[in-house]
Parts: sequence; structure tokens; C-alpha cells
Amino acid sequence: MAWTMFTALMLMTVSFWAYSFAMAFARSRAMILERETERDWVAGAVRAQRRWAEGSTT
Repeated sequence: MAWTMFTALMLMTVSFWAYSFAMAFARSRAMILERETERDWVAGAVRAQRRWAEGSTT
């Protein structure tokens, strides 16, 4: 196998696994937030994320 083909194969393999782990973590986060919707810490986390998205530091 040519070196360039092997390098591309390894790069795509690592990229696939990185994407898979990222999606698994994102899904886990969404499931936890959905399950804990009525909790105070979730409301605080949502407010903090909205402030961060708007660019406010307070």
C-alpha cells in the first residue's frame, strides 16, 4: 500500500472515531439535560450558556 494511501486511511479512521465519540457525548449530555429539566442546576447551566453565547461576562 502506498504511503499516501495509508496516511489518508489512518487519518479518516481517527477522524471517524473522534466524531463518533463526540456524538456519543453530545447525545449523553442531551439525555441528561432532558431527564433533569426541572432541576435548578439545569436552569443555571442554560442561563450561563445563553450569556456566553451572547458574549456577556456577567
